[in-house]
Amino acid sequence: MKTVLAAMLLPAAMWCAPAITKMSPLGGQRGASVRMEIAGSELSNVHGAEFDTGGIRWQRTIAASSKRVEGEIVVDAGVGLGPHLMKLLSLDGHSQSVLFYVGQFPAVRDAEPNNSLAQAQPVAAIPAEIYGAIDAVEDSDYFAVDAKAGEELRFELRAYEYGSQLEAKLHLYDSTGRRVAFNDDASDFDDNPVVAKRFDSAGRYVVHVDIYRGPRAYGAAVNNAYVLRVSRLPVLHHLSRLGAAPGSTARLIAGGQGLEGASEVLLTRARRAEYFRMTYPTTIPVTPEAPSSPVLRGEIVKRQADKLEAEFRVPAGAPPGLWRLSVVSSAGIAEGGLFEVAAAADLAEPREIDARGAGEIAVNGLLSAKRETDSYRLLAKAGRPLHIWTLSAQLGQPELDTVLELRSAEGKLVAESDDAVTGIASLGNADSSMFHTPAADGILTLTIRDRQNRGGEAYAYRLRIKPESPRFQLWTLPDNLTVTRGGDAELKVQMAREPGFENEEVSVWVEGLPGVAEPPRAEFRADQVWEPGADLLQQITPEVTIPLRVPGSAAVGEYTIRVLGVAKRDRGEASPRIVEAHASLKRGPLNGLFNFTRRPLPAVTLRVVDPVTAEVTPDMTKMEIAVGVPARWKAALKNVPAGAPVELRGLPASIAWREIERTPGAVEFEIVPSTAAAAKTISFTAEANVGGRWVASKEVQLETAEHGVSGGER
Repeated sequence: MKTVLAAMLLPAAMWCAPAITKMSPLGGQRGASVRMEIAGSELSNVHGAEFDTGGIRWQRTIAASSKRVEGEIVVDAGVGLGPHLMKLLSLDGHSQSVLFYVGQFPAVRDAEPNNSLAQAQPVAAIPAEIYGAIDAVEDSDYFAVDAKAGEELRFELRAYEYGSQLEAKLHLYDSTGRRVAFNDDASDFDDNPVVAKRFDSAGRYVVHVDIYRGPRAYGAAVNNAYVLRVSRLPVLHHLSRLGAAPGSTARLIAGGQGLEGASEVLLTRARRAEYFRMTYPTTIPVTPEAPSSPVLRGEIVKRQADKLEAEFRVPAGAPPGLWRLSVVSSAGIAEGGLFEVAAAADLAEPREIDARGAGEIAVNGLLSAKRETDSYRLLAKAGRPLHIWTLSAQLGQPELDTVLELRSAEGKLVAESDDAVTGIASLGNADSSMFHTPAADGILTLTIRDRQNRGGEAYAYRLRIKPESPRFQLWTLPDNLTVTRGGDAELKVQMAREPGFENEEVSVWVEGLPGVAEPPRAEFRADQVWEPGADLLQQITPEVTIPLRVPGSAAVGEYTIRVLGVAKRDRGEASPRIVEAHASLKRGPLNGLFNFTRRPLPAVTLRVVDPVTAEVTPDMTKMEIAVGVPARWKAALKNVPAGAPVELRGLPASIAWREIERTPGAVEFEIVPSTAAAAKTISFTAEANVGGRWVASKEVQLETAEHGVSGGER
């Protein structure tokens, strides 16, 4: 077969910062090392990773090419469980932030082929955390576990909140192939499947992980990794109280299963990677990174299988923000929802709320029965604006979808809110948020109910009231920027208008740019609206682009930049209300749609690097070659020293290559697929090492076929 070349003239390679598209596994067990493979772009010069804790470290780089890097990560035994923030470090800058999950049970890696009941991969011991991925449209994974009679096991799949885009389903089969359990979504607000099963008889059972295959299913093999935990952990389903003030005592009742064996109940300061739901405009508290992770230990007052009661003393110096509840038992550590600590007047379902002062108010409430509506007399002051919102879904409560209504003394509806952000399932924000400025002193009536008139012990809410007018919220894309000295970059800023803030201009600017005296600026027009589209899945999001230029005199290094904004009405004020943009990490599922749930990041990081002048330009980006038949391939070289190594990277071991000719302006290779090479399409890059820094060509698609089958005959 002759080599078929698809030749095209390519422009000079454009320098880009590293980016991550997929990682496998999504994490690993604490106290162990993890061999991690990361796919993306511009990864040749990765030399490490940065985490949100010093207890997770990039130990070594095993292999690297432009499209893939493999490394070993060490996780200390004392690292906090759950997701952590991570970004790759490279001579070409930093990647965007992603999530790295830390588990407590032995790790099991998905091993193909396991695509049927007959091929089910045995899981030798329980508990275990299985790290897998749906790597192709036809792929799905089966795992076999042995259960005892009377034993209850919990199968929990976690994907999208750990950075994957997998929309999964779980099936459980007995030894005859009969399905005995199934789950698609764990709750109204959790698209991950969970199956809990008490086994009547001992035997081998098979759990099947499959992808949602409906019309909006996200393409398999893009980024569909998952963690499947099989355990006997107790379950923390809901809390009866969702917050407290510093210096107070809070009694919490946690509902769930298997809680009779609890030995400790803990509140731990939540990391940014642990936020449940953050959509814009957000009402969840976003707090600075904690230098340490303080732990509050509760006194267990009462324990039974489905309920656990504990009392916590919240110190006066406890940092405000979000705290996570967890329960320690002989089966391991079970994680629960989030708990807000706020410097606000903390009330427990009072009949009357005095909102005439300048301070914040928090009310812990519960819709304990179906069709229940909580009603409050709200003392209001003329001209003093009120922001009224709820926290429930954002704190991990599994059911409540609040509706807020505010009425005048005459019973007229003056303000209402169903969802803070309209959406479906894991998309959107089911909590409520509204603004109102009373025209006169008086008493208003505030009511809270569930949208579907449900109620019970799982329908707790945190009502928050603050004297503030509506403005806007800002966030940036991307969270990490890299620019060469003397080069340009673009920072995209997006804006959500809070209800009641319309038809007004907003100015935004960037502070902290090295070597720049006048901050770069941009303007949101008054007619740029923030609203859902007709199908509630597309979002009209105001966006501006701020061009950034770093002078050639700027020092190589890392800088923290801030994006600030001010409304037109506030510009002339002596102390204008300045809004700072969040840097945020977005995650799926449904990765092209509007209402991502996000995780807040500490800041926008700007990395200044030396410019790249070398270029490697392939004379073709597609090749078809036969197994066992040598083929030649060329690339042009620019500013590559004569002695600099040039390699083909990304090829499997079954495809050999060697350099056969080198001139100052070009290099030619011979590529030989061995008889062991599979007939498929792979990609590779040509990379030159210039001064210790790899410079990669555009990606080249290489299609191998059986010997004697030409491209035209296939």
